[in-house]
Amino acid sequence: MRRLGQASFEEFSKLTKEETLERYEYIDGEIFCKPPPEGGAPVCFIPTARHALSVFDGQPCQAFAAPFDITISRYEGGHQCGAA
Repeated sequence: MRRLGQASFEEFSKLTKEETLERYEYIDGEIFCKPPPEGGAPVCFIPTARHALSVFDGQPCQAFAAPFDITISRYEGGHQCGAA
């Protein structure tokens, strides 16, 4: 990944709303430009998506495939998605 530098989350959000083929990640206050997926990514996507769908089947969660952006943060309120 190519490092683009320090930024606020608001700056990152603006950048990712622009229509572009570039893919970005925001990690510890820095923006990184991600390379496009290589040949192996599409091959492993279908089995991974199939597994995710089976894991979440019947749970109050839903599995999504790209191009959805996600933000991962700590959840302090107990268990979710059937986690033990």
